[in-house]
Amino acid sequence: MLNYVLFDVVCVVIAILLIVKKDSFSFYHPGFMLLFYHIFNNSFRFFGVYNGGSLLFDAYRVFDGATHEELMRAMFWADIALLATAVAIYFAERRVVKPLLNLEYKFDDKFLYGVLAFTVPIGIWGAYSQLYIPSLSGNIKDLGSLGESSYIQMTQSWFGVSMLGLIYFKGFKKRYMIPLIIYLLIIAMQGYHRYRLVLPSFFLIVTYLVHYKKFWPTRQQFVLLMLLGVLFYPLKYIGYAVQQGKPLSEVINLLEDSAGNLAQGDNDDQKFFDQYAITLTEVDNHDALLLGETYLPLLTLPIPRQLWPEKPKLNAWVEEISSKSRPFDEIGMISTIYGEGYANFSYPGLVLTPAILFYFLVVWYRKVLDQPRNNLSLFFYIIVYCSMIQVMRDGLTSLFMFPVLQNLPLFMVFLLHKVFAKRQISVPAP
Repeated sequence: MLNYVLFDVVCVVIAILLIVKKDSFSFYHPGFMLLFYHIFNNSFRFFGVYNGGSLLFDAYRVFDGATHEELMRAMFWADIALLATAVAIYFAERRVVKPLLNLEYKFDDKFLYGVLAFTVPIGIWGAYSQLYIPSLSGNIKDLGSLGESSYIQMTQSWFGVSMLGLIYFKGFKKRYMIPLIIYLLIIAMQGYHRYRLVLPSFFLIVTYLVHYKKFWPTRQQFVLLMLLGVLFYPLKYIGYAVQQGKPLSEVINLLEDSAGNLAQGDNDDQKFFDQYAITLTEVDNHDALLLGETYLPLLTLPIPRQLWPEKPKLNAWVEEISSKSRPFDEIGMISTIYGEGYANFSYPGLVLTPAILFYFLVVWYRKVLDQPRNNLSLFFYIIVYCSMIQVMRDGLTSLFMFPVLQNLPLFMVFLLHKVFAKRQISVPAP
C-alpha cells in the first residue's frame, strides 16, 4: 500500500500546483472544494488504513467490507480523477470569459419578501412538527401518510434557509442572525440529517466573504469551521445523547473519541471511501454499465410517491448492484461521484464526470467573481458551491437535490427573478 500512498501524495502536490492561481483562488473557488474533499475523504482515509485503521464493517461480520486490494484500486483511480479534474480547472482558468459588464436581472425586494412570506411560517410549522424541540415539538404523524411525503419533510429546513436568504441580501443583522442561530442549535440536537446544520453554516461563511469581498475566512472563522468539522462526525450521537438527557461528561467523551478516530482516518463517516471502493467491485460483478440510467429517476422526482407508489427510486441502480454480503439498499451505502461515474460509463465516467463538472464550475466562478453581491448569477453560484460537498459524496443527482430542493426558498427567489425581473447593466464591483 505504501506505493499508493506515495502516488497519492505526488498527485495531490501536482493538483495543487495546477489549481492554485493567486489572483483568483479562494475559499469559494471550486478547486478548493475538490482538494478539500480528496485530501480529507480519500487521502486521510487511505493513509489511515495503511497505518492500521479498521476496515468498513470490521465490527459487523454479517457484511463484507472493502479489502485492501479494493481500496488500492479505488485510491489509484481517485488520484487519476483528481489529476484529470485539476487539468480541467487549469484550462478553465485560462479560458477567455466574456466581459463582466453585461445585462443582469435586477434584484427586487418584492420577490425575496414574497417567497419568505410563504416559506417562513411553513418553515416554523415544519420545525415544530418534525424536529425535536424540548417540551414543544408537535407530531407529524397526525398527518397520516401525508407526513411521509418528502415535500412535507423538507419544510423542516425552510425557516433556516429563509433566514440565510435575508442575511445574504440584507446583511448580518441581529434580527436575522439570532433566529438562525436558535434554529441551528435545534438542528444540532436532532441526531440525523447533519447537512441541515453544516451546509447552512458553510453558506453563512461564504456569504460573509462575498459581503466583504474577502477571499479567505479570518483565523477565528477557520477555528469555527474546524470545530464544526470535528463536531459533524459525532453529531448524530450527541443529538441522541441530548434527547435522552445524558450527562455532559458523556457528550465530551463522544467528542474526544470521534476526534481521535478522525485524526487517524478511522471515523465511520470517513469510510465513504470504502463504500466507493466496494461500488467499483459490485458494478463489475453485476456487469452494470448503466449509461446514464442513474439520472433518469430525476425526471419523475416531482411526482409525490403517495400518488405513484411505484415511482422509480433515486437509488434504484444501487439496489441492482446489491448482494447479500453487501446490501447497499438496506444499509444506505453511498457511491460518491466516482462510483456513480463508474457505474454509468466505466473508467471514463469515473475520471471525466468530475473533470467536466469542475471545468464548467470554474468558468462560472470566474464570470461571477467580481460581480456585486445582489448579482443573481453570483447568488445561485454560491448556492451550488455550498452543495458541492454533497455532490462529491452522493453523485450528480445531488446537483439537483440540494441546490434546488433542499434550498427551495433560495431557489425560488432566484427563479422568480429569472422569470419576472427586469434586466439592468451589471457592473463589476470596484
